[in-house]
Amino acid sequence: MLFKENYRNSKFLKIVLITLSVLLLIIPDLMLHLKKDILSIGVIISKICLLLAGGLILLRITKSYYYTYLIIGIPYILSSIAEIVNIIAVNWYISSDGLKALYYLSDSEVSEFFSKFKIYFLIPLFLLVGYSLVLVYYKKVFYKVRLKNSAIIIAFVLMLVSIGLTVLKLTENSEFYSGKNRIRLALRSGYIYEHPFNFYYRTARLFVTNHRNKLSRDLRNNFKFSVSEDDKRIKPEVVIFVIGEAMRYKNWSINGYSKKTSPGLDAFKNLVSYSRHYSNANCTANAIPLLLTQATAQTYQDAFHQKTIVSLFKEAGYQTNWISSSSGVLRYLDNREESDFFYNLRTDYPDNTDYGIIPTVEKVLSQCEGRQFIVINMRGAHERPPLSFDSFTPNSNFKDYVLSIDNAKVFVNDYDNTILFQDYILSNVIQRLELQGKSSVFLFTSDHATHLFDGGHSLFGYGAAHPTEIETHIPLFVWCSKKYLNNNKPKFDNMQVNRGMLSTNDNLFFTLADLANIKYQYFNRNMSLADSLYIEPESRYVYANNRLFEFNYKDGSNSLLPSNLSK
Repeated sequence: MLFKENYRNSKFLKIVLITLSVLLLIIPDLMLHLKKDILSIGVIISKICLLLAGGLILLRITKSYYYTYLIIGIPYILSSIAEIVNIIAVNWYISSDGLKALYYLSDSEVSEFFSKFKIYFLIPLFLLVGYSLVLVYYKKVFYKVRLKNSAIIIAFVLMLVSIGLTVLKLTENSEFYSGKNRIRLALRSGYIYEHPFNFYYRTARLFVTNHRNKLSRDLRNNFKFSVSEDDKRIKPEVVIFVIGEAMRYKNWSINGYSKKTSPGLDAFKNLVSYSRHYSNANCTANAIPLLLTQATAQTYQDAFHQKTIVSLFKEAGYQTNWISSSSGVLRYLDNREESDFFYNLRTDYPDNTDYGIIPTVEKVLSQCEGRQFIVINMRGAHERPPLSFDSFTPNSNFKDYVLSIDNAKVFVNDYDNTILFQDYILSNVIQRLELQGKSSVFLFTSDHATHLFDGGHSLFGYGAAHPTEIETHIPLFVWCSKKYLNNNKPKFDNMQVNRGMLSTNDNLFFTLADLANIKYQYFNRNMSLADSLYIEPESRYVYANNRLFEFNYKDGSNSLLPSNLSK
């Protein structure tokens, strides 16, 4: 009787242990799919079946619960560590762009990332501890393995159940009805893009992409824009192109925001703000190549075969300068040597790099009597503004708040203080140009925008697997000096007319060339916002996670385009 009781207890403990072992390895799936609807529960059951099937096959081979859990657990745990933090941040598995952004983070950005999300790293830490304890228990307690050939049959049945539930979940996906290969779709969407395979697939894609970009260097080095040398139009003396970081259109008072976040820019005349301007990517890693080259979201790989706008201005006789608050962006195209002069503000202004933009611009402007082209990439939302810009409260300047929707107001105020600081920098740069009295053009936009728990939703940050309107709607400001307008008033008038039309960062290369009166082989008047022949597109495209997304403004739809269009 005592033997039977001990046996029952031992069997119950074994079931509890195996259950705990499985749940520990699928925590990312539980975080995403543990919802009330049946299909989401089916996804979790599918993941459990997949894990049990793999476990049974390994157990049949190793004859050991310890080695089975060790072998199958390590890839699951490593994936979980990455996925859990990403799910907390953007409510989905890690994307190619998210991984790419992490790969290119500067030291300061790494510090900022860990500072903001440090409390959430406790979850994977507890997971790692739990996995280790279970593993130790399996090592300590020897369970006899009595598996017969039927184990393989059971594993096969579990796999069929997993696949069936995956296909069932896909029936609510529009791609399921698009005529695509459903087996391939199920494999990709139900397994490759999900835990635990997603993390390793995205990592492999990152290294393949980096290798491919290196092979493109020879093509890029031999590329020429063929700027016309007989063009007699008067070119502006100074052109400044400023790239912001994670800037939202709606949070600037110049664009109608209720808080006074951009008092400096509000006061300028000869400044055009575009109301329907969008990024063509939702993370820096993809946005920068498209901002700096003629490539579009539809021709993304062209960015690695051509030179950037810096070389265009250099061919046109401009001295070229790059002022960088975050030098990591130069790694996306490996183009640090393209400009004549490079200024790394992280060296001289480690505490607040964007503060260094103003004196550096003054220095650059004073060093050359000829024409100058200046690119400035800012830290923007990646850097806490100085305390003197602590205008909107409550915020997290003096108190740490958990990053959650309950504290949304705090993080919105943090962001608005950042906008206030960005406005201060931008308006001071324009003031320096005004004081010079030269023919000057200033253009500012952002790489992408960001979510701020908008509309009560849990999304915060950017880089969502499916790009959203919020994280791609960005500001675009163009200012022109009085001397420039004396010779180019029709261009400014065209910009005023086009300010309400749909535009994207695809247009900026051609717009800057047009504003500078640079004529070259590939120039397209229909793409320039400063041209009377500008053609407003019916759709805009976003390149994200190695795929192309279309937002159609004629019928109000948005969709993922076939993969062959995004190559």
